[in-house]
Amino acid sequence: MNKDLICAIANPPGVGAIGIIRLSGIGALDLVKKITSKPTRYREACLVSLKDEGELLDAGILISFKGPSSFTGEDLIEFQGHGNPLIQRRLINYFCRNGARLANPGEFSERAYLNNKIDLAQAEAIADLITSKSEAAATAALKSLRGDFSHEVSNLSRRLIEARVNIEVQMDFVEEEIDHLAISAIQKGVEEISQQIKKVIKQANNGDLLNRGIEVVLTGEPNTGKSSIFNALAMEDRAIVTEIPGTTTDALTVDLVMDGLPVRLSDTAGIRAATNKIEALGIEKAVKKIQDPSVVVLLVVAATQVDPIDISARLGELSGRKVILIINKIDLQLKHLPEFPVCTIKTNALTGLGLNRLMEALPEISGYDSHSTEFMARTRHVDCLERTERYLEASLGGLRGEKILELIAEDLRYASESLGEICGKYTADDLLGEIF
Repeated sequence: MNKDLICAIANPPGVGAIGIIRLSGIGALDLVKKITSKPTRYREACLVSLKDEGELLDAGILISFKGPSSFTGEDLIEFQGHGNPLIQRRLINYFCRNGARLANPGEFSERAYLNNKIDLAQAEAIADLITSKSEAAATAALKSLRGDFSHEVSNLSRRLIEARVNIEVQMDFVEEEIDHLAISAIQKGVEEISQQIKKVIKQANNGDLLNRGIEVVLTGEPNTGKSSIFNALAMEDRAIVTEIPGTTTDALTVDLVMDGLPVRLSDTAGIRAATNKIEALGIEKAVKKIQDPSVVVLLVVAATQVDPIDISARLGELSGRKVILIINKIDLQLKHLPEFPVCTIKTNALTGLGLNRLMEALPEISGYDSHSTEFMARTRHVDCLERTERYLEASLGGLRGEKILELIAEDLRYASESLGEICGKYTADDLLGEIF
């Protein structure tokens, strides 16, 4: 592993009261001794002046850590000085002239992982915590960083290893008659692991959804109230609303939070036969926009008679997607509301009728459960868990059927390796490059 000295500005870009610079690696402590004459104690905050051949570079708080008792597991320095980018750049230039180099993105966390200070799921949780778009997401990321997800995975890994060991023991006596009582005990243990994996998959799906958020697109014919709904949910007049059809010619987006779930809401041009080139371009964008969102919200206008054939045809065009049907402008005289095979909500965008139900329905239809968020997860974690479950099911098929021990052992090995990918026990270099 590369242990050369790295440095980086740790605070966000821009001017601020406090600027933070970190150094990690061989020579970090020696370099600080060179730049400040004041002795410092490990793990204690010290007020220092940093000087280059007598010239003052900056003054502030310095904390030093002796490896392996640091975040990265290496000698590490953190200097908290003034947040002027010119001063920070001058310090970085000094460090680079004296043996350090600029850290690559995520390299401090990568070194913490490589030095066994954190596992891979915790390293990912750091990035997820930094980019969290809601309080619920930040709380879930903190739980993963604390190790809640990793602890769950480790317990499952330990039980899987026990099952593999028990199968190997039976294989050692392959020339003798199979011990059916022992096989039955192994089967029971694997079934319990499989059931627990299913629960963790559900939690991980929820954490992944919370991490990614959902894309919601409002669509429908012109003048159905899409822009009014958009403005009402955004709680500001982002979209122009008039009685003239076709006002919206470009997609508008706003980031919202609904029940803790980050939601990116888009308002699109009304879909109809275009009357001019600009509207045609807007409609083309709208059609592309509804191809792959998490949820499509189809708006129709309440009238004396809602045409079920027309609405069913539009729903048919959205087949395979998660759809919410909005019957808007419900203040009009609606005599009959047919039943449709999708979530249907009656609204009045001007009075706010039905909007609370819409805000509840969007997380629900996405599969998000705010009461089931135990930790933050990513799509790759869900994939690893689902592969683990498939291999477990294959092993159970063998345990219940022909009991070919070699095949059962192989399936359990694949299950164990798939699960180990989550925390980094089995990890390809290209995955590490992608994460860090």
